[in-house]
Amino acid sequence: MASTFTVEQPKIVGHVLSVPLPTLTGKEGTTQTFTASDIVVMSSGVLVVGGDTPNADTIVGMPTSAASGTTGAAIQFCPFLPGTIIEANLSHTAGTYVMIAGDMFAQFGLGYTSSKFYIDEDVRSGDAVNWEKLFATVIGFAEGKVTSTGLRKLSAVGDTDARVRAVIIGSVFTAELGVIAS
Repeated sequence: MASTFTVEQPKIVGHVLSVPLPTLTGKEGTTQTFTASDIVVMSSGVLVVGGDTPNADTIVGMPTSAASGTTGAAIQFCPFLPGTIIEANLSHTAGTYVMIAGDMFAQFGLGYTSSKFYIDEDVRSGDAVNWEKLFATVIGFAEGKVTSTGLRKLSAVGDTDARVRAVIIGSVFTAELGVIAS
């Protein structure tokens, strides 16, 4: 039976090569309130919360702690290097999306709504989007919280806002390296 999943913040689960993920340090932007589960982008040389529809060419990674609220404060983050694996919900701007078999191994952008990030079905490979908007390739299913019961279970094709595993293909690091995601 198909389930509807609660949209939760993404989390980093590893790397395709099973290598340890590094932690880097950046400077916090003005009046930031991001949490350790937000996604940060580079804006004028400082880290700020991703906000509405961040492009893959500005996405930096996930902070290891919440913002201090102090402009220029050092903030550690786990960079979204190519091959980093995350868990996130597959959804879209309208708020709900039923996963289909064709979503597996497709490339998607990143969306943001109600202070939550998700893999955005509205920005996908094959559509007329710029490659720099593509963020991740869906590679499998993940465990998520079912809205009606609050219990956790593995998502599947046919689920609404399914929790999936995805490999990072686009970030500020791939843009700097000149890697094209499509």
